[in-house]
Order: sequence, then C-alpha cells, then structure tokens
Amino acid sequence: MPRLSIFTPVGLLRMTSAPADARVIFDVKVAAVGGNRLRPAYATVDPGSRLEAKFYAEAIMEAVIRMLLRRAGEADLPERIHPELVPLREIEWGLTPAAGDTMYLRKGHLQAAYHLPGGGDRRNIENTLRALLGDGTVTGSGFVYYRTTKPNERVTYPATIADSPINLQLPSVKRVLIRIDPKNGISLPKSSPQRVYFVPLFPTAPPAGQLLIAPEDVLVLEPEISARCERVTVVDAGVDTNLGPWFQAAVLQAHEPGAVGTTSPFPFWVTSQRFALVIVTPDIAADQNAIRRIHLVMQRLARGVSTWAIASTTGPGTAGPFKVNVSPLGTTTIGTVTYP
Repeated sequence: MPRLSIFTPVGLLRMTSAPADARVIFDVKVAAVGGNRLRPAYATVDPGSRLEAKFYAEAIMEAVIRMLLRRAGEADLPERIHPELVPLREIEWGLTPAAGDTMYLRKGHLQAAYHLPGGGDRRNIENTLRALLGDGTVTGSGFVYYRTTKPNERVTYPATIADSPINLQLPSVKRVLIRIDPKNGISLPKSSPQRVYFVPLFPTAPPAGQLLIAPEDVLVLEPEISARCERVTVVDAGVDTNLGPWFQAAVLQAHEPGAVGTTSPFPFWVTSQRFALVIVTPDIAADQNAIRRIHLVMQRLARGVSTWAIASTTGPGTAGPFKVNVSPLGTTTIGTVTYP
C-alpha cells in the first residue's frame, strides 16, 4: 500500500510502498544543512520554520517535475503508458479500438504493435501474440502456442517440379488464353485423348492459315482452382464449322464449363513447410475482434510465403478433432493436433 503523508498530495500519490519522491528530496535537503527532519543541525530548520517551509515547497515542486519526466519516458512503453496518451499512440500505429475494449486490452494491442518491427522471428511472433492476447497458460484466456509444421509433416504439391500442373516454359512461348466451351465443360475425364471445344479469349483469332491451339502445345486447364488444375499436351487440333475450334488431349480431371486454359508458364509449386497454427483458448477463438487482430498481426509479421490458421484448444496439449454439431466452425482442426 502507498504511504500517505503531506508528501503525497493528489498527483504525487503512487501505488507503491516506497517512500514518496517529495519526502526523499526533502530529507536530502535537510541533511545537506547538517541535520535530519527530527533533529535539525540548525534552529532555522525547526518544524514550522521558514526554512522548513522552503524545503517542503521545493521538494513538492521537484517531485512534480520528476513525475512529469517519468511519465514522458513511459509514453513509449505500452505497458506503462498513461491512459490519456493511449489514443495518440493508437493513431501513430494505425490501431482502431473496438467498442468494448478496456484500457488493459488497448495497451495490449499497443504492446503488440511495438513488436512489429522485430519481423517474423518465432520468438518475436510469440511475444507479439502474447502481448496482444495474454498468456493462456497463466490467465486462462489468450494465446497458448505457436505451432509450426514439423519436418515429418511437410507436404509438397506437386511432388516434383516436373509433375502436373507445373508448366515451365521459355519466355518466348506463344501466349494463348482460352475458355472451355461454356455449354459442355469436361465432365468425363479420360486417360485417352478426347476432344475439347473452346472459345478464344486472347488472341481472339489465330493468324491467317494457323490454328490458335496446335498439336504439341502444352496447356494448363482451370488454373483458377488449385485442386483441379492440370497440365495437358495437345495431340490434335482443328476447327469445327458448327461448334468452333477444338483440341484433343488426355484430360484427367473434370472441369467446369467456361473454365480457363492457357499456354503461359505456370510455375505452381506449394508446400506446407511455412504453415503454422496459432493456438488460442476457446473464448479468444469465439471473439471475432480478437481473430481479426491475430490475422492483422500475422499479415504484418509473417513472411510473404507463410500461411497460418487459428485453432482453439480442445484439451491439454491438443487441438481438434472436429465433431459435427459440437465443434465451432473455422477454429477446430479436422484431425487431432498435438503441441508442443
């Protein structure tokens, strides 16, 4: 508890058991003339004397100055910043508090923002999330664990750089953009070549005497959907008087009517190596404002190739599995994930 006295008027009272700043300054002034407050060396420092009043006034004034300097120094420390300065710091860091945010939460968001220049180092990410959400292992509500993908869990698609749908081509390859016949699509994939009709998008017409798509051209079909895109090699091509241009290739996936196809280079290669789970407590996972802030922090800290998801704890050291009509959507892993 603070020590109450004439040296702790309103503005100088601090929640500490340490002696008040004004009292320390006053005692130093008294000692400087050879005495102490109870037994002064000179009669002029007797209680109620003019010199004592002078020392007291100076001590209060210097304590106020010291308090102002301390507050100025703490203005850049989110955990110590005074409430009246929080809105100014939020403007500097581009933060918008939610309607129900307490001053404690707003200071936590500021503290997280101060970590951002530290970059995507794991320790910095953990410290930022902990400052933003609190420590779930201590308070029962907040950030629990930052789980990166283990080496034996990493998946690469496609398996090698030579596999479909990767289409590595020289920059000089002819660029053609087509759309699969909007009326038919490809609903029956086959390992044997089949005829596929299309509508030219770019260029809209082939050069005179040439086919827009010719045998041995390599196409990537439906690159807009990673689960269905594939690379095919044209074995035959032509133009039907009634149905328009067509090409023939072995198409192993079903494709939507109107799906795109292109001969352009398509260096599509993905891996889960840079995937991470931000594991939080259930109450945080249900708070949309907290989810929004987690994504904002990760967008600023994580590298451009990194991906992440937010998962809720379901037990000690586990997240998931998803259970129908029980688990919340969007924050429960399909299978059981353990950590650390």
